[in-house]
Amino acid sequence: MVPEQEGVISRPASVRSQMRLWIVIFLIALISRIVFLEAGKQLPVFWDARIYTSAAIGLLGYVDRDDSFARGASTPADFQKYYRQYLAGEEIDWLYYQVPTLAEAQKYLFYSGPVYPAIMAAIFTLPWSNDFQAVRWFNAVIDSLSVVILAMAAFLIWRNRRAAIIAAIVQLLYLPLVITCGILALETISSFLIAVMLLLVLQHHQTENHRWAAGAGLVAGLLFLTKPTAALLGLPVLIFWLIGYFRQWRRLGL
Repeated sequence: MVPEQEGVISRPASVRSQMRLWIVIFLIALISRIVFLEAGKQLPVFWDARIYTSAAIGLLGYVDRDDSFARGASTPADFQKYYRQYLAGEEIDWLYYQVPTLAEAQKYLFYSGPVYPAIMAAIFTLPWSNDFQAVRWFNAVIDSLSVVILAMAAFLIWRNRRAAIIAAIVQLLYLPLVITCGILALETISSFLIAVMLLLVLQHHQTENHRWAAGAGLVAGLLFLTKPTAALLGLPVLIFWLIGYFRQWRRLGL
């Protein structure tokens, strides 16, 4: 009889059995990211971040379309006035780009995907949110959850607490992921959605419960709406799903 390796779970792995570990990982990740955000000045809102912010303001303008000012906002100056209604503490660094009108900002939703600008717009409406720091805090929470979900996925694959801890440490120390919390990039939320989709696929593979597959499909849809270029990631997931079903059909002799 082969002895069990230390830290390895011989029965089917369950992420619920390691809840204390996940909570500790989340708190460590969140504290480290908040310290990073509050310790020094963050990069200005520019490049792609200006598109997501403009799309968020354009979305707020669309929601307030019954407002007489929003209906008449057709110049960059009108966009700036509408922008300052929600954000008074920090400005966008436009570099050599022109300030858009509200109508142009609304079109950015088709370029960037509507999910992240919609989240930003919701955060901008909060009474205590007058700059981009609240969005950065949201990114810190999402990235901390990504660390936990990656650790869960490693635990399901290797059924080993050490593997989960190593995966969490690697992502905790990977500086580019920490930096993106402060620059309002799609990478934070798209990485989170990819990790969630991976975890749901692993849960479906382990339990053969189709509810996990349905959840993975829903998250994949949100991912495509967040970052349209991520649609290519659906191909390996589809291949993995087809291989699993072909194997099941062969076992049944179909």
